[in-house]
Amino acid sequence: MAAETSGRDGVPESASATTTWIRNFVAGSAAGFACKAFEYPFDTVKVLLQTQSGKYKGTLDCFRKIIARGGIRSLYTGIAAPLAGSMAENAVLFSSYKTATTVMQQKGVDDGLFRSAIAGLSSGVAVSFVLTPVELIKCKLQVQTAAGQAQVYAGTMDCIRQTVRNEGGLLGLFRGHSATLLREMPGNVAWYSLYDALCRAMTPEGGHRDDVPGAKIALAGGVSGMAYWTAGFPADTVKSKMQTDINLRGSSFLQVFRSIVAKEGVLGLYRGWAVTVCRALPSNAILFFTYNAVEKLFRNNGL
Repeated sequence: MAAETSGRDGVPESASATTTWIRNFVAGSAAGFACKAFEYPFDTVKVLLQTQSGKYKGTLDCFRKIIARGGIRSLYTGIAAPLAGSMAENAVLFSSYKTATTVMQQKGVDDGLFRSAIAGLSSGVAVSFVLTPVELIKCKLQVQTAAGQAQVYAGTMDCIRQTVRNEGGLLGLFRGHSATLLREMPGNVAWYSLYDALCRAMTPEGGHRDDVPGAKIALAGGVSGMAYWTAGFPADTVKSKMQTDINLRGSSFLQVFRSIVAKEGVLGLYRGWAVTVCRALPSNAILFFTYNAVEKLFRNNGL
């Protein structure tokens, strides 16, 4: 058994590095499932507001028109891929964050906000490779169904097959990756740094992270989620355009960015921001609450 050490949360850890990685991977998967099941309808509205400017007067109008066309089920169009992707995303996100903090600890980097920020940056790079193909398929299905367009794709697998066949092979699944990367790096720096700072502030003097009540953990996670989306939202708008507008195929991040600003002004980069940050508070509260509960359950049972 490995010698007991102190984890990044001030919680004693005695598990091996492999066991710790698995624990974070499984807890992240569970958290991703719970979070995505809650937030998906709001994500559908966000994507449509970003990609179909002028069709909707605002968030509530978009909700109403989607439900009028296809019922409540249409808000969940294309959820299969992102649900599985969210589990993979958060498994990679939390386990890579833990790996990065462990490496920095071994290199002598002091525990603190700087370490949280660098680990968040690293996890953002890692998770972008999971997110890009998942979000590409999600966005295509959301725009097709919710906007009342002709049904080009019969479902998730058909969308994947057609994308691979018609858009350059497997690389076609990574259209918009530069934008995903530019969203995830600053977003995860903000996410983890703020979450860590809030949890440190709420930890009783002389206590451990486990002493922070679940409700406060959820609050810290929710606020951090709002910071994540605010930091990375312009890049997310560019990504949605790159992944859904056939006329922009082959365009670079900067070209699409400039095109949006030229047509809609800087505010065009924040179309759909309101519904996104509103959903970020409860969805990220659910995410961090679930992650911490599952991770603590594993740890308390010697896993």
